[in-house]
Amino acid sequence: MPQRKSRKGTKTPRCQPQRGVFVGVEVTFGKVYAEVSFLPCTFCGQRDRGKLAGIYAYWYEPDESRTAYKCRSCVACLMDLLGSLKASASSESSSVCVCPMCGEDASTNLSGVFLTIYPPKQPEREYALTTDTSCANSLRARLSVGERLPDRNSAGAAAPALNSSSAWSDIPW
Repeated sequence: MPQRKSRKGTKTPRCQPQRGVFVGVEVTFGKVYAEVSFLPCTFCGQRDRGKLAGIYAYWYEPDESRTAYKCRSCVACLMDLLGSLKASASSESSSVCVCPMCGEDASTNLSGVFLTIYPPKQPEREYALTTDTSCANSLRARLSVGERLPDRNSAGAAAPALNSSSAWSDIPW
């Protein structure tokens, strides 16, 4: 990184991160700064122009433990991910549990994956995917390259439960 002398004679970096989001890059023909993502895309490793989308994925293991990952995605990688999830959108199945990746009936071997996507400057999008086991395993492997999040079910951070008998006794059934 290019260095410059400060007033006191010590060297300081020429480009400082601004709020942890963008880094200015000086071009040799003038002081033109390009806004490049401070953190790389989780999937391709590139630093794209602008902000990255945040993806939070979680699923439940057979022992009922929750596994969750946080990923950052550029536009191209997010389009690739969503394209694979909508691969069977044109299938004409009457089944309620259709796998979004292969289009097969997933009711007998359902393995759900839950996604919350936060695109920059847009509202969040939530998906509850009814994937079958083989497609869920490939999707989980793809999302497992991100940052692993702690299991909230065993962390004890849940709100205290109200006395269920008193809370439900006022409802006129």
